[in-house]
Amino acid sequence: MKTLLTVIITFIVCSFTFGQKKTEVADLTIKVGAKKEEIVYYAFEKGDIILFSFTEIDGKKLNELEIVEYPNNTKFQDFKVEKIENKEITVNQRAIYSFRFNNSSAFEKRICKIHIERISPNNSNDNFNTGVKWINKYDTSYSIKEENVIVDYKNINKRRSKRVLISVDTNIRTIIDRVERVHSSTNMNGSNVSYLETQLPANSYIPNKFLPYESTEVQSWVYSISVGNTGESWYKNANSKALAKSSTELGINYGIISSGYGAMALLALEGISVFANPPQGNNVKFRIFTNINGSTITLAYGNSVTAIERIDKYKQGGFSLELLNDNVLNGINVTVKVIAVTLTKVWKDEYYNIVVREPIKDKKNT
Repeated sequence: MKTLLTVIITFIVCSFTFGQKKTEVADLTIKVGAKKEEIVYYAFEKGDIILFSFTEIDGKKLNELEIVEYPNNTKFQDFKVEKIENKEITVNQRAIYSFRFNNSSAFEKRICKIHIERISPNNSNDNFNTGVKWINKYDTSYSIKEENVIVDYKNINKRRSKRVLISVDTNIRTIIDRVERVHSSTNMNGSNVSYLETQLPANSYIPNKFLPYESTEVQSWVYSISVGNTGESWYKNANSKALAKSSTELGINYGIISSGYGAMALLALEGISVFANPPQGNNVKFRIFTNINGSTITLAYGNSVTAIERIDKYKQGGFSLELLNDNVLNGINVTVKVIAVTLTKVWKDEYYNIVVREPIKDKKNT
């Protein structure tokens, strides 16, 4: 069976006009499903100028957009398209133009807003019908004809959704809070070196990292090392200074500032240190290090009565703390505190309605 395709384009001549006139051809919102393409057809008269605008409503990129003078004369083609404004195409002869929208995404649809206008030249027919009738004729002993005709358009309310951020919470997590006894270098019953090992909180994403509805991530962490009663007084004095600051001015929850980690939290959240310079007293040598891909990386080290520092470069995995007492006679008590700041975000789906203009088709078999 041989198929013949006949295109019928009708137009009516009206009164003579001067100048150019802009006429709306289509104002549509089209859903292009995953791994799908959509094509719309319109007729144009010789001398027309087509004005074409396109927007992907959700800001995503459409894989391919093509405008073709039927049957196969490509007039415009672009890839990874998000927006086009008033693209002009000159019509050299009366013809049908197809507007093809191809979505190669395997999982996500594309919502395309298109606006098509024609600018008529002098002495053109303002009532030119841009609608297209397709008639399929079959060369058999029977006369069979099928017509699909766009007779009108209708507005349809459709529900859409978007993800919105509804809450952001900052929390302080205690990683280490202990007093470590480090013996002198001449002590026969113990080593003058102590090691502590710990893990930072693991980042979490629900249901996944790529499109979470809840995420918790480590923003930074702070360590404090102090020796004996002198170091304890140094730490308490810093907490008193932190409490004296206005929590309203700093934008930090009062409960965090008034906790036993107020000064450390202030440094972790705002980068503000209220700790004094190290006092006089027994010192400790320390080193904080981690292992990444088989290589040992030192994060911090020193030799002091007290030490405090914020670290925001390495925020996942574990680390080790080495404490060394170089005092020949006396052992020392070393207070070690480590806190981490985590940020928890929660999203939800928010639903809204849009109006979509869809064609009304009349299908006939004769």
